[in-house]
Amino acid sequence: RSFHVFCGEGEERPFYIKREFSHIQARATHNLKYFYLNYLVIAAFIFGVALVLSSAAMVLFLLSGAWTLALKLTQDGPMTLHGAVITQQMVLVVLGICTLFILSEVLAKLMSTTVFFSVFVISSHALLRDETSLPAIDQSDSSERDKNTRKESINEKSSLWTGKASSYVTIA
Repeated sequence: RSFHVFCGEGEERPFYIKREFSHIQARATHNLKYFYLNYLVIAAFIFGVALVLSSAAMVLFLLSGAWTLALKLTQDGPMTLHGAVITQQMVLVVLGICTLFILSEVLAKLMSTTVFFSVFVISSHALLRDETSLPAIDQSDSSERDKNTRKESINEKSSLWTGKASSYVTIA
């Protein structure tokens, strides 16, 4: 949905609190179904901001650069550093182990931050956004309409291949 619909621009009271639990539950359910893609974009945006602002992610990027350099230096053969011979296999083993530990730590922290802030923002919006001005969502009616539309589309495509024309009834 557009940002204007998401924020309730042009509506008199797009956000307010309902007092009855059944109304709150119905509102949250409707808004979660109606704005699910907006909520997904918000979660992705929060993850991106958390990734950019994370100091651990910056360290991970620096380490990946160092590992790339080490792999490049050992590409033509073993490298000698202060008398120690370092092969590309050794670099790959160290790279794999470090990546496992660092990624698990960084991603766990980033995911927990993303989940916390996303749940807060999404639940606040879903609970406070007035659903009465939004179109109703009826899953059973739309799924039946989608099936009929797919059948008509298949029939139309098959008649194009065979060269036969037939009349179609549009179901509203």
